[in-house]
Amino acid sequence: MGKKENKRKMKHLSTRFVAILGLEIILLLAILGAASIFVVRKAIVKEYIESLQNLLDAHVGSIVQRNSKYMQQLRMYTMSDAIVSRATTQDIVDWLYAHRKIRSNDFSSMYYVDISTGIAYSDEGIEKNVSDTEYFKAMKGESTNQFISNPIGTNIDDSEFFVCKAVSLNKTKVGFFAAGVSIRTLSDAVNKIKAGKEGFAFLLSKEGKAMAFAQLESIVMVANFINDAHDIIGLDELSRNMVSGAKGFGWIVQNGEKCLVVYRGVNSTTWSMAISIPSKEVVATSNKLAKVILVLIVAITIIMCVSMAILIFISLKPLSKVNSAIHEIASGNADLTRRLEVTTNNEIGSVTVGFNSFIEKLQSIISDIKESKFDLTTSDEQMHSNTKDTINAIEEIIEYIETVSSQVKLQSSSVEETASAVEEIAQNINSLERMIETQSEGVTQASSSVVQMIGNIDSVNQSVTKMSDSFAQLESHAQSGADKQKGVNERISQIVEQSEMLQEANKTIASIASQTNLLAMNAAIEAAHAGEAGKGFSVVADEIRKLSETSSSQSKTIGEQLKKIKTSIGEVVSASSESTKTFNEVVQSIQTTDGLVRQIKTAMAEQTEGSRQINEALRDMNNSTSEVKTAAAEMSEGNKSILQEVKNLQDATQSIKESVGEMSLGAQKIHSTGESLNSIVGEMKQAISRIYVQIDQFKS
Repeated sequence: MGKKENKRKMKHLSTRFVAILGLEIILLLAILGAASIFVVRKAIVKEYIESLQNLLDAHVGSIVQRNSKYMQQLRMYTMSDAIVSRATTQDIVDWLYAHRKIRSNDFSSMYYVDISTGIAYSDEGIEKNVSDTEYFKAMKGESTNQFISNPIGTNIDDSEFFVCKAVSLNKTKVGFFAAGVSIRTLSDAVNKIKAGKEGFAFLLSKEGKAMAFAQLESIVMVANFINDAHDIIGLDELSRNMVSGAKGFGWIVQNGEKCLVVYRGVNSTTWSMAISIPSKEVVATSNKLAKVILVLIVAITIIMCVSMAILIFISLKPLSKVNSAIHEIASGNADLTRRLEVTTNNEIGSVTVGFNSFIEKLQSIISDIKESKFDLTTSDEQMHSNTKDTINAIEEIIEYIETVSSQVKLQSSSVEETASAVEEIAQNINSLERMIETQSEGVTQASSSVVQMIGNIDSVNQSVTKMSDSFAQLESHAQSGADKQKGVNERISQIVEQSEMLQEANKTIASIASQTNLLAMNAAIEAAHAGEAGKGFSVVADEIRKLSETSSSQSKTIGEQLKKIKTSIGEVVSASSESTKTFNEVVQSIQTTDGLVRQIKTAMAEQTEGSRQINEALRDMNNSTSEVKTAAAEMSEGNKSILQEVKNLQDATQSIKESVGEMSLGAQKIHSTGESLNSIVGEMKQAISRIYVQIDQFKS
């Protein structure tokens, strides 16, 4: 049964090795295959794009050649007799109408356009205004001699594009020929382009309209790929790149199928051409390669797994022999004299040699243990006897320790009572010291307050003295102001008298002016009576009259001003009287205040004397408190010494107590250890007996 189980385990180990190696091989080959497919697919896509671009270049060249052919056909018109002879516009139109049969089958219409009027004349006799068309605006430029327009129309049958070539007379552009080419002609040519199995070409105008689309002819000149490509993902952006004239490629998604589109602009036009091909054709080669690589990965994996399984089975076969031998040694009669046979010179052979060395060393150890068996038995009996003697001695030590412990407890109790009494005395001394300290601080604070109060009183005295001096000066100034106010009042009285004298003088001047005016009037009358002889005197009389009128007017003005001055002087007199009265009241108030200040000064002097007496009393009290404080401090120091001695005694007693307790615990632990040791000795004796039984099984 054991051999079968070992075989099953060995097979399981082989299977696990093979499975792990197989998974690693599959993973590595899968990564290698995926990388190879990715690189190959990328290269194939790049090569496919280059091939399509070359194909597209060839077909674009074909369209360019077709347009060049159209231009060559127009050359026949620009080199006609009418143009060479420098005919008029009408002559050119008549020539065009007369030669309508020479129009190429490639052209659906033919026009001559006059640049100056914008009128187009058909070879069929039709006239129309084309000044708003794209090709007219382009050909109107001086530098443009030929132009191919975008298509005009709404469907494939009525749409055409125009090939234009300029007409110059006397080196001046006068018009151009415009040949219309049907879009169907261009569409049929583009529809013939094939790429691969399902690839096709399409052509876009500058506005993004489909000019040719092989898959669906009904959208030609109807659909705008920039605005109407909602069902094809990526077509709108790709169309914008196309109409910009760029060259490149892109991807679109139509009906869930991804397609590669290669595009470029058509030379000499504003068109752009593209070739679209499904991505399944592009990656078809890489898909085939992927299948081949997958088959190779599976085949290589199978081959490698089978070969690795065979190799592992062959390598592990010697190990099964080693396993069998080890189990025989373990499950048999513990024969340490048996050795394994070394058959290989690899790692498994090295394991076998190591196992044989281990068995040999184990055999030597077991032999030594067997020889020590009797010595161990003797030591066990001696240890058992010594353990019993130790336990008895420890029990006697514990009894002595308990007696000492009870005496130490009594001593400790007495020391603690003494310490409590000393501590209570110390607390009372501390309380007394704190009260003395508090009293000393209170006296000190009171003394400081009194000193501060004395300083404040001195400051107040100084302030009162300064205030008294200031009041004396203020009283002197007020008295001086009152005296000066009296002088002002006297001057104002003089001004009043002088003002009245001025008014009297002004009245006299007015009276004189009035009389002078009467005299002037009388003189004028007399001069008038005198006639020619009195004309000179009349002039003098007239001047005197004017002077008297002026004097009268000035007298009135002066009188009015004097009245105003008199009124102002009256107001000044009234204000001066009130000011004098106020000065007198201020002098009386200052005298009253000065008396109060003198009373305050006297009271503050008395207060200063009382404060000094209080300060001296507090100083005496502070000295007495200091003496009491010193005595209390000495008492406290003495008590501290007593307390320290009691504490030392208490600590010593406690140390003795703890030492005795530790001795008791140590003795109990030793006793417990002795009992445990006795028990261990018994257990060790049983274990030695069991070891004897096990060792006796080995053959050494």
